[in-house]
Amino acid sequence: MRNTVLRGLMLRSPVLRTPLLRRALLMLLFTSASALAGCGDDVEDDVPPDATRFTLSPAGGTFLGEGPLAGVRLDVPPDAVSETFELWMAPPESSPPLPETGEMVGPEVEFGPGVVPLAAPAELTLPFEPAAAEQVGVARFNVKVWRVGPDGWQIDDPVEPPSADEVTVVINSLGHFGAGVEFEAQ
Repeated sequence: MRNTVLRGLMLRSPVLRTPLLRRALLMLLFTSASALAGCGDDVEDDVPPDATRFTLSPAGGTFLGEGPLAGVRLDVPPDAVSETFELWMAPPESSPPLPETGEMVGPEVEFGPGVVPLAAPAELTLPFEPAAAEQVGVARFNVKVWRVGPDGWQIDDPVEPPSADEVTVVINSLGHFGAGVEFEAQ
């Protein structure tokens, strides 16, 4: 029906009777319709390619990283959120530089879309490479978690000394984290 109305308008208007102007108008209408058709897909487009998707509800739960984030574990208690969120965890596409006295010894993980505050603390466990810590002169039991805060990277102390190859911290929001060490400047 739309085509009939459009065709009727085009044939009645002396300006739109020329083939060139008619084609230009049709291209404009087609382009506008195509652009509008894609407007609802913005959430899907923002998910990084290596992301592990999960649904966080008021029931809480345990969420495990996959692929490059194998070994990442997020334990969220019940009632940490009041509504259900479709979230993802992924290696970050970019990171602010660490201080000169910092070194990552495991993967970085970013939760999204955006920072999600939690009403109850959750636990985040990150794997790390003990050899990478020792390479910069830090024992594995000194591995901590770096977190991107409003002023750049900040260190969160683990809940208990790190195990052989993982470190666990308590977090109050889902943001950007990495297992790392801090050493003395030389």
